[in-house]
Parts: sequence; structure tokens; C-alpha cells
Amino acid sequence: MEVLKYNFEELYPTIKEAILEADFISIDTEFTGLTHPAASPQILDTMQQRYEKLSQCVKEFTIVQYGVCAFKKTDEGYTAKPFNFYIFGGDTPQFQCRRVFLSSASSLSFLRSNNFDFNKLIDGGIPYLNFSEESATTVSASGNFITMKRSNNQDSLYNLNRLFVDTLRNDISDWLQKGKGKPLIVHVNKGAHKKIVFEEMGRSIYNGFIQATSRDSRTMEITRVTEENRKKKGDALSSSVNFRSIIELIKEANCPVVAHNAAFDLFHTVDQFWKYLPYEVADFKNTLLDMWNTIVDTKYMAEFHPDLRECFNSSVLASLFNTVEEELKKGGPVVKMHKDYDRYSDGRGDNSQHEAGYDAYMTGVIYLGFVHYVKEKETEKKKEKKEKKEKKEKKKKAKKQEEEEEEESNFFISSSLSTYYNKIFLMRSELNFMDLRGVEDYDPPNLPNRFFLTNVPDGLTYTAIELLYPELVPVYITWTADNNAWLNIKHDNKVELVQLGSVGLDRVQDFLPENSRETEGKTYGITKEAANIRILNYDQWKEFKSSKSEVKESNVLPPSTQPDVTTIVSTSSNEDYVPTGGMGYDDLDIPIPPSFASARKRPNQDNQQFSSKKNKHS
Repeated sequence: MEVLKYNFEELYPTIKEAILEADFISIDTEFTGLTHPAASPQILDTMQQRYEKLSQCVKEFTIVQYGVCAFKKTDEGYTAKPFNFYIFGGDTPQFQCRRVFLSSASSLSFLRSNNFDFNKLIDGGIPYLNFSEESATTVSASGNFITMKRSNNQDSLYNLNRLFVDTLRNDISDWLQKGKGKPLIVHVNKGAHKKIVFEEMGRSIYNGFIQATSRDSRTMEITRVTEENRKKKGDALSSSVNFRSIIELIKEANCPVVAHNAAFDLFHTVDQFWKYLPYEVADFKNTLLDMWNTIVDTKYMAEFHPDLRECFNSSVLASLFNTVEEELKKGGPVVKMHKDYDRYSDGRGDNSQHEAGYDAYMTGVIYLGFVHYVKEKETEKKKEKKEKKEKKEKKKKAKKQEEEEEEESNFFISSSLSTYYNKIFLMRSELNFMDLRGVEDYDPPNLPNRFFLTNVPDGLTYTAIELLYPELVPVYITWTADNNAWLNIKHDNKVELVQLGSVGLDRVQDFLPENSRETEGKTYGITKEAANIRILNYDQWKEFKSSKSEVKESNVLPPSTQPDVTTIVSTSSNEDYVPTGGMGYDDLDIPIPPSFASARKRPNQDNQQFSSKKNKHS
């Protein structure tokens, strides 16, 4: 069933009934792009690094089609009710969203080659607002609502203006605590400051109770939102068409939500329809589980469930569907389209692949086949155990029978399946998956061609390591946190050339000033500190990791002595606190440019200096 903004309200009761009565719901999405060149995944990414890269891609592109398929058990098998929603974030009569529509050329070509209707998208796409956008919505002079869209480069924007951000937040906090009716005047010296003020209004901590407006080119004022305007905004939001209501219905259904290779689907869904993606992966997990508490990734199940992973040559969606559908026909639950949902019936689904509604249906069929196959295997194992343990106590038998009856009454939420729920498959990663309910405890495998680099100086580049170890090239390097990196040697016959331990000054000397390769050294960041780089094998890395963990634990304050947030805030705003600043030319062993000579840092100088560590680029 196709849903556009013109028939959304008319079909909403039908959609609501299908979702709320479902035993499980499958989803699929189509985007305007997948990955960004600046956020290429690396096989050795940490979970936080991979999360940040996925987040960057999600902030660039947008969902344009959303598929939802509700599956309900009947006496004859299962009935499927698929919905195909076109999604478009343009302005509406009530709201000016000011969204930027970005896409990759290859993604648009892919969508068009699969009969995607871009005219239908723009003319009939359903609008949306997430909770973050709602709280950042302000009233314009003309009476319309304006949503301040988050900037895609918010992290760098805030880092470059950290002093302004901290001052602004302290001023807002003081202003709110004093409870004065007067507006808070904020001086903005550049456009970036203005953008930051508007974006700050959308923070959940303020819950939409304050808003910012421009007074002139140099000042802004922050005021409390009046009850009248809050009511006006609430009425406008409740009466407007918003795709987020479908996401909220799925939450209300409180049943398993199934997707295939679900990382992008879920990241986009959270960011676009729920809340802006947070900075930390742990916060993202909490946000996602607050939206939907039981999530199933069929690709993860196909790759890692012991009863399933040997059954398929490929875990691609279409391949899995074809195999599972044939097996279900031979013996398994019957899956039928509801008679009122004939969009993909009578063979028409064969030409609908990559339409989100049909892909959601395929995902649901795959999940259903997986569940019944796992249950069959589980039943076989129980019979084998029963034959071996015939002399059980009656109490234990009765208890076991009660547990089996309980599992049967909740067919999709059983112990044999739930272990594989809330785990999201990750492409091109040795982490393999993201665990939504825990921390991924992972050690990379012990491979003979992999070594660990520690004590890597700031600013040292990928090319610099190749220059320092020319006998090992070609190599593959993945940066980690804390000035470390993994070095993977591509040719096995060069592994024996690795010299464990420190690089040493002999390798570095030629790249230092007044030596033969000085230019290369400056270009690629090779300094005398590079002599301290150490190469460790796997066992040495394990010892290094263990020693770092022990040091970290010894430095943790007991709970009674850990400062709370209020203590930190009050310390940072203490009038007696004098910032020491960063490094100046006095601290560095380099010549001072003549133009800077008059501005040398002196011990009593009031001007604050700031420095930042250079990011490593591979």
C-alpha cells in the first residue's frame, strides 16, 4: 500500500491497526547516499570511530522512502501488510524546515534504475520533524514556525568556538536560575556564533522553553517561550502530518522490529525521525533502545547464528529471500499478502525489489523462516536431551514444561533467539557487530602479519611510517586512539623483516633538519620523537594493553571523591582561575617569524592562547 502526504491522514487508522496488532514488524529504507569519502570505514576501527563515521554519512544524506511491513499470525499461517512511504523534508504551510537535500550521483542513478519516482517524492513526500527539531522550533515575525536545522559540521563548529560555547551555556544557566523576566542579550561577532546560539536552543535540557531571535547584526536575545506560543506550537504540531507518528506507533506495538544489514536504516531512522544522533556511541544505543526496545538484524543472524550460518552461500537480501521462500514452500508457515494489500501480489513483487515496502516484506519473510528453522533445530535438540535424561525428577519436569509453554506463548521472544537480538551487523569491521545492550569486548585475532605501533608522535602521517619502514611496504595502517596504530603487512614474505622494539634514531636521522631528507621529514611530520615509536607483536600488545588497563584502574577515584557535574562547573567558572594557555613560540625550538615578534607570549600577558592536537590522516 503506497502512502503519500495526500492520503496519509485517510490511511492512518488502517496503518495504526496493522502495526499495533502485529506479531513483528519489518522495515527497510532507501537513501540519497550511503558513504562519504571523508568517512571511509577501516577494518580496525574502534566502535566509537565506526560510530562517528556512520554518523557523518547519515548527517550528509536522507531517507526518501520508508518501508514498513506488519506480520500477523493467523489460523492459516501469517498475513503480511506492507506499506511504502515516500518521505520528503520540504517546508510545509506551518513549518519552515530549511533542510538541505544532498545526494550522491550513483545513489540517484540506482534509485531511478529501480523505477523510483522523484516527481512523486517531491510532490507527495510525507514531511517530518524529530524531537530535536521540535524543541528548536521558533516563531517568526510572520507567525510561521521555523526549525533550526543542525549543521552537518557541528563538531568542528563547536570545537573552533569552544570559548564562546562555554560562555553561552554558563550565561544561559545563570539567567534561568535568576528567573528574571528580561531577555538575555548575547553578543555575536560572526555568523558562526549566531548559528551556535540557534542550535543551542534545540538542546533537550531546555525542552523547548527558550528561543533565540536576532536583534541586529551583532546581538541576539534569548527569551522564555510564552505559554500561548507553546500552545500554538503544540496545536500546529498535533495537526500537521509527521512521519514520526509511524515510528511512535512501532514503538507502541512493542514487538520485534526487523531489518536487514540494519546499521544505516537504524542510524537514519533515529537521526531523521527521533532525535539527532548524539556524540557518543553509548548514548546512541540508549536512544535507539528508547525508540524500539527489540531490534533484529537478519544479516547478523545469517552470519553468526550457528544453526543458520552454514545454510547460505550469501547473506545478501535477495539471495536469502529466494532461498527462504523456497524452503517455506516445501514445509513451513504459509505467508500471504492480505487481500487489501495487493501491490506486490500476483508476481508483481518480482519487479519491486529496492522499493522499500517490498524489501521490508522480503526481510520479514526471511526472519520468519529463520525463526521457524531455529525452533525446529531446538526441538530436535530437546528430543535428544530427553532421550538421554529419562530419569528426571518430577518437579524439574514440571518446571521445564512450564518454561516451554511460556516460550511457546511468546514465540518470537525466546531464549534461543534473544541472544541474537539487539546486535547490528557491521560491514568491513573486525568488530563484526554493535551490541546495543552491552560493550563489545573484542580482541583482534592474532595474525602473523599484524603488528602494533605505540608512541606515535602527533602529526606523523601514513606516508611517514612507510618512509621509516621501506622494507615492509606495501602496508595497511589503521590509526587508533592514544597515539597508536595497527600495522598490517600485505606481503607475507616481508613479515620476517620486522624488527620489534623502538624505531631508533638511525632510521629517523636523515629526515631531521639539516640532513639529506629534511624536506620529506617536514612534509610528512617526521620529528626526532619518531625514534620512540615501538613495534609490538601480538603477545607484546596483550601485555601493553593489560598494563594500560591496570594504570587506568589505579587512577580512578573512589566514588566518594569523584567530583560531580556541579563541582566541575563551579570550578571552571571560578573568577580566580587563570588559564595557562597553550604552547607559544617561546616553548618551541623553532625560529620566531618577524611579524610575530611583537606579540610574543609573556608570563603576565592576559591574552589566552589555545592550541589543538593535529589529527592523524591516513
